[in-house]
Amino acid sequence: MTNFVYVRGLAAAVLMVASLAACSSSDDSSSNPSGSTSSGLSASFTKTCASCHGAEGRGSGIYPSLPSGLSEADFISTVRNGKGTGMAKYDASVISDADLKSDYAWLSARK
Repeated sequence: MTNFVYVRGLAAAVLMVASLAACSSSDDSSSNPSGSTSSGLSASFTKTCASCHGAEGRGSGIYPSLPSGLSEADFISTVRNGKGTGMAKYDASVISDADLKSDYAWLSARK
């Protein structure tokens, strides 16, 4: 009887762990094949820009809200060339022109 209770408890624990693991795993690429995040910004924005400018580009502290009144061309130029010592430059291998244009459009439309 003791072995049966032990095996039954162990089986329940294994099932619970497997269920929790399945619930907590997520694959953004399959749920959102366009490469954009749930906010509408690109995954590249999330990886590269959000740490300073926030998940929705609203800025914080010394980091401005985006696109901070810049034209699309100036926005892309700032990302590509950096700005002073506070803004690193990022080439197309980090964030593509298509992502920058899409992010600019989303950020500009958000008020």
